[in-house]
Amino acid sequence: MSNTSVTEYFTVTVLGLPMRLVGQGAAIARARDDAGVAGKEWAHNVGSLTLGGGESVDVVIDTTGVQPGTYFLYTTNLNYLSNGI
Repeated sequence: MSNTSVTEYFTVTVLGLPMRLVGQGAAIARARDDAGVAGKEWAHNVGSLTLGGGESVDVVIDTTGVQPGTYFLYTTNLNYLSNGI
């Protein structure tokens, strides 16, 4: 997911489906030690993600046990879900 706005924050979720944050800012979710060597994985489960201007994250959405179909991303920024009509 990426936020292409440079001024707005968006909080995004997929209702009823677990998400796992596995990367951020084009980097795999691993901590670095003092020498700069990739270390312990910090990927973790999240219920929602807040993205600032220009931020990006890599997320795995687990649909195990859910019927195939269309899955909806949801944001509380409801004013962006219409075209002003």
